Amino acid sequence: MSSGLRKRSVVIPFAALAPYDTGGAIPDCLMLDKSRPLARLLISFVDSMGTNITSMDPAEVDAARDALLTLVAGVIRSNTRAAYDGPALLPALRSQLEGWIKEHLRGGPIRVVDMAKAFNVSSRTVHRAFSLTGDTVGSVVRMQRLAGARRDVVATSLPIGSIAHRWGYYDASHFGREFKTFLSMSPSDYRDSFEVSHVGEHSDMEMLNPRFASTMNDLAS
Repeated sequence: MSSGLRKRSVVIPFAALAPYDTGGAIPDCLMLDKSRPLARLLISFVDSMGTNITSMDPAEVDAARDALLTLVAGVIRSNTRAAYDGPALLPALRSQLEGWIKEHLRGGPIRVVDMAKAFNVSSRTVHRAFSLTGDTVGSVVRMQRLAGARRDVVATSLPIGSIAHRWGYYDASHFGREFKTFLSMSPSDYRDSFEVSHVGEHSDMEMLNPRFASTMNDLAS
């Protein structure tokens, strides 16, 4: 190198960051992008601490520590958010969001604000990820919920009302209307026809409304 290289490292135990909002997993190593204002602020703060910490009293050291950890947590959050900001990376976020929906379908209402918080992105970014394919969060949740309920209809002997409750429908009537809209028959009739189709060696997907057959086939897997 034609000029000297100055390096300053700060080692922070994972446990020290635990009380701070990092937006998710804590990386083993944090690389700072000096083009970002918060990163420049952190670098300046660390430089200042190196110069002044020997003259600080214990209370000042403790306050400086809290300020440093707050800045580090903020940089981690901003880095996570930046990872999904580019349009080219939205499909990766979309895939992660769909996985999150599947894991939380039976845990109560699926809210965009909760999804955004889980991935440390804005609600607008969540909507953008789904709009890439002309979908909405609501439509994807609806299809995944129906796919899970459909599996229970054909693979279990649970009462239809129990299946409706299990998958978050208001009641059996609500479930029946949703089911019939997409699969062209009631859950009970579908269960009966599925059993008949096995006897005749026909695929149960033949019973679907053709418009939604491929979607349900994907979601049911």
